[in-house]
Amino acid sequence: MPDMALTFVRRLSKDDPNALRETQELLARLQRPWSAPPGVSTLERHAGLYDAVDAEIEAIKGRLPAPLPCAQGCNHCCQFNEIWVSALEAALIVRHVEALPAASRDAIVARIRAFRGKSGGGPDSPCALLEREGCSIYSVRPLPCRGYSSLSEAACRARLRDGGADPPNLVATRIVEFAAMDIAEAGRRPPYEINSLLHRIYSDPAKPRRWAAGDFSDEPDLERRGVK
Repeated sequence: MPDMALTFVRRLSKDDPNALRETQELLARLQRPWSAPPGVSTLERHAGLYDAVDAEIEAIKGRLPAPLPCAQGCNHCCQFNEIWVSALEAALIVRHVEALPAASRDAIVARIRAFRGKSGGGPDSPCALLEREGCSIYSVRPLPCRGYSSLSEAACRARLRDGGADPPNLVATRIVEFAAMDIAEAGRRPPYEINSLLHRIYSDPAKPRRWAAGDFSDEPDLERRGVK
């Protein structure tokens, strides 16, 4: 298990043997798709990690006494959350977009190119991938979107309308999100703000095909979380 994952386990367990065991077991389950045979590309391993994350989150939701208000089509958080993605996550998004039928692809790319603001700016500057019907790349949405599970739709609406405190979140799904980030070592490479990175990729005609193939470059001058 990577050192970062061990740090995550110890931080989460707080010396509680049961919590330590449960978190180590979670990391082991998420590690399986990431430890695929050498012939499996990094992008495919990350896609497999997404599947494992979804399975963990669905299992958590299945144990809840009532359904969460979060669901595809509810998009308050797509507007008020600043979204950060790893290069691998961005590459999966680009690969997905490039494989869409031409009309769908062109509509998404036009929206990405037209956007100038960062995500998290409210209705006037949401995630560039948000459309009227919801997330345009839902099946390859990044880990922060998969792990974000609000406990109150009303609190999300108020956050979007008035600003202020973030809505209460389900901790268990965020734990899965952070564990997956540790498995993919995303924390060792500061993530990018999603709108800026996608705009950069789609402003260069040569980049989308390279990124879709897993040949992505560093963009050090773009804003990175935790990097000044």
